[in-house]
Amino acid sequence: MSAHSKNMSLFLLLIKFLFFSCCNSLLDEQGQALLAWKKSLNTNSNALLPSWNVSNQTPCNWFGVKCNLQGEVEEINLKSLNLQGSSLPSNFQPLKSLKVLVLSSMNLTGRIPKEFGEYQELVFIDLSENSLFGEIPEEVCRLSKLQSLALHANSLEENIPFHIGNLSSLVNLTLFDNKLCGEIPKSIGLLSKLQVFRAGGNKNLNGEIPSEIGNCSDLVVLGLAETSISGSIPSSIGMLKKLQTIAIYTTKLSGSIPEEIGNCSELQNLYLYENSISGSIPRQIGELGKLQSLLLWKNNIVGMIPEELGRCKDLSVIDLSENLLTGSIPISFGKLSNLQALQLSANRLSGIIPPEISSCASLTQLEVDNNTLSGEIPSVIGKLRSLTLFFAWKNKLTGKIPNSLSQCENLQALDLSYNNLTGTIPKQLFLLKNLTQLMLLSNDLEGFIPPDIGNCTSLRRLRLNQNRLVGIIPFEIANLKSLKFLDLNNNHLVGEIPSTISRCRNLEFIDLSHNKLLGNLDAVSNLQSLVSLNVSFNEFSGELPNTPFFRKLPLSDLTGNNISKVKDDTRLAMKIILFILLSTSAVLTLFLIHVAVRACIANDVNNGWLMTLYDDHYCSADDDIVKNLKPSNVIDTGSCGVSYKVKTPKGQILAVKKTLPSTDSEALISEIDMLCSIKHKNITRLLGWGSNFLSTKNMMVQFYEYLPSLSSVLHGSEKGKLDWDTRYEIILGLAQALSYLHHDCVPSMLHADVKATNVLLGPGYHPYLTCFGLVKIASEKVDDAKSNPVQRPAHTGSSRGYIDPELNSTQKINEKIDVYSFGVVILEILTGRHPLDPTLPEGIHLVQWAKNHLASKKDPFEILDSKLRGRTKPTTMHEILQTLAVSILCVNTKAHERPTMKDTLAMLNQFRYFV
Repeated sequence: MSAHSKNMSLFLLLIKFLFFSCCNSLLDEQGQALLAWKKSLNTNSNALLPSWNVSNQTPCNWFGVKCNLQGEVEEINLKSLNLQGSSLPSNFQPLKSLKVLVLSSMNLTGRIPKEFGEYQELVFIDLSENSLFGEIPEEVCRLSKLQSLALHANSLEENIPFHIGNLSSLVNLTLFDNKLCGEIPKSIGLLSKLQVFRAGGNKNLNGEIPSEIGNCSDLVVLGLAETSISGSIPSSIGMLKKLQTIAIYTTKLSGSIPEEIGNCSELQNLYLYENSISGSIPRQIGELGKLQSLLLWKNNIVGMIPEELGRCKDLSVIDLSENLLTGSIPISFGKLSNLQALQLSANRLSGIIPPEISSCASLTQLEVDNNTLSGEIPSVIGKLRSLTLFFAWKNKLTGKIPNSLSQCENLQALDLSYNNLTGTIPKQLFLLKNLTQLMLLSNDLEGFIPPDIGNCTSLRRLRLNQNRLVGIIPFEIANLKSLKFLDLNNNHLVGEIPSTISRCRNLEFIDLSHNKLLGNLDAVSNLQSLVSLNVSFNEFSGELPNTPFFRKLPLSDLTGNNISKVKDDTRLAMKIILFILLSTSAVLTLFLIHVAVRACIANDVNNGWLMTLYDDHYCSADDDIVKNLKPSNVIDTGSCGVSYKVKTPKGQILAVKKTLPSTDSEALISEIDMLCSIKHKNITRLLGWGSNFLSTKNMMVQFYEYLPSLSSVLHGSEKGKLDWDTRYEIILGLAQALSYLHHDCVPSMLHADVKATNVLLGPGYHPYLTCFGLVKIASEKVDDAKSNPVQRPAHTGSSRGYIDPELNSTQKINEKIDVYSFGVVILEILTGRHPLDPTLPEGIHLVQWAKNHLASKKDPFEILDSKLRGRTKPTTMHEILQTLAVSILCVNTKAHERPTMKDTLAMLNQFRYFV
C-alpha cells in the first residue's frame, strides 16, 4: 500500500470518529443520563425503549418522557414496562427539573438508591409493584416538595424512615404489602397535608399508633391492616375531621374504641375486625351520619349494641359477630333503610328478633345465629323481599315457622336449626325457587314432609333431622336434581325409600337413620355420586345391593335392620360369570392384537403405529400425531411416560402421553382396558390411543383433551387469583376422583402420581385428574392400609415433593400413597406454594413447614395464600381451617394412620357449611 493510500485511510477513520462524536454530543446532558441508565438495564432494554437513542438532541420525544417548554425533562413514566431484573437509576442528577418519576409494575429489583434524595424537584414518586428490597433510605426525606410516595407491593425492609416528617408537602404515602418492621415514627404527625397513609400488610410493623397522628388534619384514609400494631386507638383520632376510612383489622389492637371517634364526622368505613378490642361500642358512633360500613367482628367487645347506631342512616353493612355483646337487638335498626347486611352471630344477645327489622327493605343478609334470642320469628319478616340469607340457628326461638318467609322470593339459605320451633313445615317455603340450603334440624317440628318440596328445584342441602316428622319420604323428592346432602335422621318416617330418589344423581350424603323405614335399599343402589349412607336403626330387610359402594359400607351404617349380605351361591355364580367374561375378553384381545400386527405388516401404517380413536372430533386416524412428539413440545414427565402438547391438522390441541418402552404388550392393552372403563366427571376422558407393537420398543401413546394444569394456575399468570369457593371445588373434585378409583372401581385402582400438574382445569375451573401417571391395579382390599402391594413406580423429577416419604424405605405401595400426595396438593392449593418452594426456610418441605407452624401454636391463617386472608366470613374461616386439618391428616408420616379417600371425601362434604 502506498503512503498516499495509508494517509487517505487514516483521514477517513478520523472523519468517521468525528462524525459519531459530533452526533453523540448533539444529545444533551439529560439524554445522556437516561441513556446511561438504559445501558445498565437488562438485555431487553433496546427492544423496549427503541426511541431512546443518540440521534436526538433532547430526550423530549422519547417514549415515557415529557419536557416543559424549556426542554427540561419533567416526567418519566414507564409504568408496566417489563425490565425484569433491572435496578433503579442513581444518575439522574442532570434532570434538574424532574418532578414525576413513575417506574411501577416493571419487575425492577435492587435497592432504592440514596441518590434519590438529590432529585430535589420531585413531586411524585411511584415505585410500587416491583421486587425492590432493602431499606427506604433516609435521604428520601430531603425531598421537601414531594407530594406522593408510592412504594407499596415490594419487599422493602427495616423501619419507616425516622425523619419521614420532613416531607412537609406529602399528601399520599403508601407503604403497604412490604416487609417493613419497627414502629410508626412519631414524626408522621408533622405531615399536616397528609391525606392517605397506608402501611398494611407489613406483618412486623409493631408498636402503638402514635398519638401524633391526630395532627395530620387532612387525613382521609388510615390503613394499618394485617400488621402487628398493638395498644389502643389513640383518642387523638377524633381530631381527624376529614377521615373517611379507618382500616386497622387483623392486628393486635386492644383496649376500647375511643369515644372521640364520634368527632370524625366524615367517616364512612370503620374496619376494626379480628383484633382484641374490649370495652363497649361507644354511643358516639351514632354521630357518624355518613358511616356506611361498621365491621367490628371477632373482638372481645362487651355491653349492649347502642340504639344510637340507628341514626347512621347511610349504614349498609353492620358486622358485630363473634364478640361478647349482650342485651337485645336495637329496634332503631329498623330506621336503616340502606342496610344490606346485618351480622350479629356468635354473641350473647337475648330478647326477640325485633319486627322493626322488616323495614330494612334493602337487607340481603340477616345473621343472628349462636345467641340466646327467644320468642317467635316475626311474621313481618316476609317484607324483606331482597333477603338472600337468613341464619338464626342455635337460639331459643319458639313458635311456628312463619308462612310469610315464602314472600322472601330471593332467599337462598335458611337455617333455623337448634331452636324450639314447633308446628309443621309450611308448604309455602317450597315456593322459593332460589333456595339452595334449608336447615331445620334439632327443633320440635311435626307433621309430614310436604310433597311441595319438589318445587324447590335449586335445593342442594336439606337437613330436617332430629324432629318429630311422620309419614313417608315424598316421591316428589325426585325433582331435586341438584340435591347433594339429605339428612332426615331421628324422625318417625315410615314406608319405603321412594324409587324416584334414583333421579337425584348428585346425592353424596344420605342419613335416614333412626326412623321406621322398611323395604330394601335398591332405590339408592344406582346413585353414582354417593359417598356416605347411614340407614341404621330402621326396619329395612332383604339383601344388600351387590355394588362396590355397598360392599364397603361400614356395618355401623346398617346396624339395627334385617339386611343380609349377598348369598354365597349368588356370589359363586357371579364369579363364574366374571370368569367367563374375562376369558372371552382375553381371547378377543389376543385376536385383536393378531389382526393389528397383520395390518401393520401389510400396510406399514404410520411407520408401524396403529391408531384407535374414540372421538374423531379432535383428529383422524390418518393424522401423523407421533411425529410431533418432540422435546420442544414436552409439558410433563410422569412415573410411566412423557406428555406432549400437540396441535392436530384439525386445529385441536391434544395432550399426548407416550409410555416408556415395555416388553409387555398385554400389560399395555390391559392399561387401555382400564382407562376405557373409567367414567367419572373428575377424570379425563381417553380420546384414543396408538401402539407400535411391531417395534422392539413396544410403546404406546394415549390422547386426551389439552387443558391447563392446576400448577400453571397456582404458580403462573393467575397466581393468587383463585377465591376460596373455587379452591374448595377443585379439592373436592380431586377427592371424588381418587375416591372413585380406590373404592368404586372393580378392581380398585391407584393413580400413583398425584400432583398439581396432573390436575387439569376445564371451564369454570372444573377439575380433572389425568391418567398421565399410569393408573395401577391395587388389591381388592383397598381399605386395608396393609393391602397387597403393587410394583413401585419410578417417579421422575416433576413428582418430587409429592411422593410419600415411606417409599424411600420400602418398595411396597398401596392406596395411602395417593392419600399422602392428595394432602400435599391440598396444602399447595391453600398456601399457594409449591411443595419444594425455594423461599421456604432452609429448603424445608412444604409439609414440614406447615406442621412446624401449626405445632408452634401460630395463627394458621398466616400460612395461607394472601387471597384467602383478610376479610373472611366465620363460616368460610371454618371451612378453610377444616380443610387444612384434613390435609394434615392425609400427610401423616404413618401410612396406616392416614384416612382413606372415602373418609376424606366424607369429611370434606360434611363440614362444607353452605353448599
